[in-house]
Amino acid sequence: LDAAILAAAARIAVLTDEAPADVHARLAVPAAIPAGPAHIGVGQPADLIARRDDVRAATRWFDATGWLPGGSKASARKYRRSVLLAQAEVETALAGFEGAKAREVALLEAIARSEALADLVRRQYRDGLADYTALAAVDAMLDGTRGDLNEARAARARSLIALCLALGRDRAEGTDNGG
Repeated sequence: LDAAILAAAARIAVLTDEAPADVHARLAVPAAIPAGPAHIGVGQPADLIARRDDVRAATRWFDATGWLPGGSKASARKYRRSVLLAQAEVETALAGFEGAKAREVALLEAIARSEALADLVRRQYRDGLADYTALAAVDAMLDGTRGDLNEARAARARSLIALCLALGRDRAEGTDNGG
């Protein structure tokens, strides 16, 4: 785990043009997992043409070769494949983002129910109606669900990044307005 953290810090350092030790020091400070926006406006499929470099390149290639003799069929196929691949990446990333959000909500509900159960078992334990095994089991279940929630929050953050990349965005600015 430590090696993976150091490797990730080194990759982030390269991307941010910083020293790996500086990035690692900042990442070593415990912090909440960023939630990001609740909604990402994906816009219309035609918007991908303006945002994604690969689709713009295919558009330029089609414009340059599509009207040449014998080139239009292959050019159109390459262009269509590029657009369909971009749309598939967006749909896949959006499904992952929505699924991660739904899992997070479900786990928050599960934690609320587990906390209520833990309170009940603690009261029963104090009153001599439950043994230590039941108390330990309910606490372990609650800790496990809280861990699952942290994993779900991390998955949501990763899926948000994947969605922004699929949309051709390098940041999630202006995402709630459909653009």
